[in-house]
Amino acid sequence: MKKRLLLITTVSLGLLACGDVDMEEADTLNHDLLSAVDELADETAEVETEEVATDDLYHSEDGRFKVKFLGEPKVSSDVVPTDVGDIEMMSFLYEKSVTEAYMVAYSDYPSAMVEKSSVKDMLVGAKNGSSGNLGITSFDLDEEVELDGNPGMYFKGSANSIYAEYKMFLVASRLYQIAILRDGSYSMPERSDDFFNSFQLVDNAE
Repeated sequence: MKKRLLLITTVSLGLLACGDVDMEEADTLNHDLLSAVDELADETAEVETEEVATDDLYHSEDGRFKVKFLGEPKVSSDVVPTDVGDIEMMSFLYEKSVTEAYMVAYSDYPSAMVEKSSVKDMLVGAKNGSSGNLGITSFDLDEEVELDGNPGMYFKGSANSIYAEYKMFLVASRLYQIAILRDGSYSMPERSDDFFNSFQLVDNAE
């Protein structure tokens, strides 16, 4: 179960910048990845070490955010193919247990793309990319939110026993994803609220 959840957390972030996902292609991708889980589970991502802030919030200086992980997350960098070229995605993954994972990820879009695009369309495309890649086609919650005046989306859905809860925010040309994935059910509301509400944007110049 642990191997399966770890692989799915990677899949859920893999197409975040590709916008709308063809569901047939997504199903094929998920099937191939889950079939290869034993081979892929032994592969390790590039990991870097960042300090935990003195206020008990994990601080990513390059990511310009703080969040309350319950322990040190695994940090990795991946190159994601998109319609506008390859985009680097930084992800931070903390495994609370074999069935529950907490994640933050961010990626920077080309400024020209952001200037020419609708913010809402970009957020919807990112939502469809992540949820569609998990096989989620309907949502228990789907609403617009904001963080410090920056537009975002909050959604929850499930597929194949994996329950996903996401918040996404577009800050200038950077897309942030905050997510909890759990096998069998959503995370407890108080735990979910504690994690999502702890996420803060940080101005390193301060």
